[in-house]
Amino acid sequence: VYFARNEDEKTPTYSFGRANWFDVTGEEARAVRDAVGLFEFSTFAKYLISGPDAEDWLGRVFANRVPTRHGKMALMPMLSPKGRISGDFTLTRFGDDDFLLVGGGSMQRIHMRWFLDHLGDRNVNIDNVSDDYAGLHIAGPESRSLLEKLTAADVSNESQPFLSGQRIDLAGDVQAIALRVSFTGELGYELYFPGERALDVYKAIRETGKEFELRPIGSHALMSLRLEKSYPSWGFDLTSDYYPAECGLDRFVAMDKGDFIGREALTKLAGPREMIATFEIDADGSDAYTGEPVYCDDELVGYVSSGGYGYRVNKSLALGYVTPGAHDPHNQFEIEIVGERRPAHMTATTPYDPAGARAKA
Repeated sequence: VYFARNEDEKTPTYSFGRANWFDVTGEEARAVRDAVGLFEFSTFAKYLISGPDAEDWLGRVFANRVPTRHGKMALMPMLSPKGRISGDFTLTRFGDDDFLLVGGGSMQRIHMRWFLDHLGDRNVNIDNVSDDYAGLHIAGPESRSLLEKLTAADVSNESQPFLSGQRIDLAGDVQAIALRVSFTGELGYELYFPGERALDVYKAIRETGKEFELRPIGSHALMSLRLEKSYPSWGFDLTSDYYPAECGLDRFVAMDKGDFIGREALTKLAGPREMIATFEIDADGSDAYTGEPVYCDDELVGYVSSGGYGYRVNKSLALGYVTPGAHDPHNQFEIEIVGERRPAHMTATTPYDPAGARAKA
């Protein structure tokens, strides 16, 4: 969760205030914004999808359009028959019937059952390679320069733009998959490769990364970075309780593409029951975490789904859900943290790089 700098930080000290990992987490988060950070992503679920009916099956199971161009990636919500979110994935197409699906590792057994239950008589091979493939992620403005020294493949912005993937050689002879996507909001690449070569790849990245001030990064910093971008996280802001229009995933639902699981239910919805929002909080040494009540004009209108500190914007941040009537940046909000209501502002855009220019650089 973080990389301790000294003996005192090796033992986490839990607190309702900012804990003893606050400063080191800030250093890690700023290292990603300024140079390049290295994350461990092996726990992600990874599925190789192939077969002559793969595209048809993917179009039925997922709510977004299946990428048509080789190398293209798409964000793919998966819905229940009631139209609620049951999974959040990226899908990359490498060939006519050759796809990589990446999702939450903790959900892979549930998702595999779902995939197989909706396979029918289609000629599709679903190979869960989660335990076979390791994963590392590099992110930050120097991540492309670092990767260029580790592969002969062309990873330029022209050859591999944002939301695309390719198979590359890595650290010499390691056959890997490079996905141009990042949960930090920075230029970044997810790298997946056979687990037996993980140490070779890790050592190569660490050694080559010295030139670019590479730093290992823990999950506390990752959560801070994604909060600055208003990216929802599965298990906190995304769960099977929500419809796409409530959690901001409706822009990845292609209602005009044809039938898919959950489409009929979505056509019958009257509107969102609640809506996701980003808050900047006038905190006093304690940040929101999850479950804190949100008030508007002294009326309870919602709750925090996740929170923390944004080290680049220097603000206490939270994602949360409020009633549609209260969802207005002009309203005055309060969020109760450790028993005290603190002033909060609903942002109209993401706190950091709202245009998304850095991830697409």
